[in-house]
Amino acid sequence: DLEVIVPKVPVTAILRGAFRPLRYDVAPGNGADVAQPSGLFVDANLMVGYHLPLAGRGRRAYRLIPLMGARLGLNQQGRDAGDLLLNSTLIAVQGGLLARLPFNDVLEVNLGAEGGYIVSYSESPATTGSKGTGFTVAGDLGARIWVSDMIAVAIDNRFTYEQVGFGGTPTRRLTATDQGNVEDASLSTKDLRSSIGIAFRF
Repeated sequence: DLEVIVPKVPVTAILRGAFRPLRYDVAPGNGADVAQPSGLFVDANLMVGYHLPLAGRGRRAYRLIPLMGARLGLNQQGRDAGDLLLNSTLIAVQGGLLARLPFNDVLEVNLGAEGGYIVSYSESPATTGSKGTGFTVAGDLGARIWVSDMIAVAIDNRFTYEQVGFGGTPTRRLTATDQGNVEDASLSTKDLRSSIGIAFRF
């Protein structure tokens, strides 16, 4: 994650990014062997916010930060995934609210919530349907344990939920149970991400 605060102006730009390799266990049915295709997931959020001090001064100030921005999600599958698991690209516009709570010179807690509209959801080499749109919501819980004025242990947890609706019938390969029974499908995704690292401030 990268955050840039404009000097002498209570405006901030926050870039969040995640990159993860993936491996799936897929049971197509009809007695076929379980496949284990690989892939990768890339998630990027760019948000702009405005600091609203609630109490305190300087780095000890409690702040609310309204946010607005955009999100890009890429889910890429290996060639061995066939058309059962699809590549997907998600574009969403979103807004949110972040609370910064520095309880003392050592411990700072961050709470956040975001929601947005998925303006585009595209798939390849096949599709779940046409005109993929929907919504996304997310929540953040994090902490910074400052071991010096510039360096902290960073602990972050983020939960994201997406739901996308499609029109028409899918062209992707379906399991034996779903074959011929799917129309105007919806797709939902739940993702929980936890991390620990080092934070710097200048």
